[in-house]
Amino acid sequence: MGSISAEDHRAIAEEFCDFVAGNTSKFVRRLEGRMREASDSQDYEQAARLRDDVGALKRSLEKSTVVFSDDTDADVFALAEDELEVAVQVFHVRGGRIRGQRGWVSEKGAEDLPDIVEHLLQQVYGGEGGEAVPREVLLPVLPTSQDDVAAWLRTLRGSKCLSGFRNGVTRRP
Repeated sequence: MGSISAEDHRAIAEEFCDFVAGNTSKFVRRLEGRMREASDSQDYEQAARLRDDVGALKRSLEKSTVVFSDDTDADVFALAEDELEVAVQVFHVRGGRIRGQRGWVSEKGAEDLPDIVEHLLQQVYGGEGGEAVPREVLLPVLPTSQDDVAAWLRTLRGSKCLSGFRNGVTRRP
């Protein structure tokens, strides 16, 4: 079995991290360059395989693309509820890229959604292991104490935190 140098291994690992982080354009360019080289050397079967690989990679990337401006710094929350439970999903967008996501399901109890949203924010941003508050927090509904929550987030962040609210909660049938 062949082995590679530590430097080559590190380069492969860094390329993989770049790809997973969404920096994919150099991989597409590399495949297109190999395709042109194969065509120039009249290896048309290899060029056709590489053309197909480029097309498949581009289609795959298009399906998984979420577009934000490069300066987007936000947490995007989504909720889906039924009579007994509420499902929460949060996407952490930093520098215009989704850098992480978490999701969980909790029992609903007697709380209504504005109270749930307020407790959700306390859970995510409060306490010892709380997340850093981004520039924007996008929520599907207003928390119960909107002004108090905004002031609390501003204090945690050390500067203004913009909150976007939409009426877009999904109810399961």
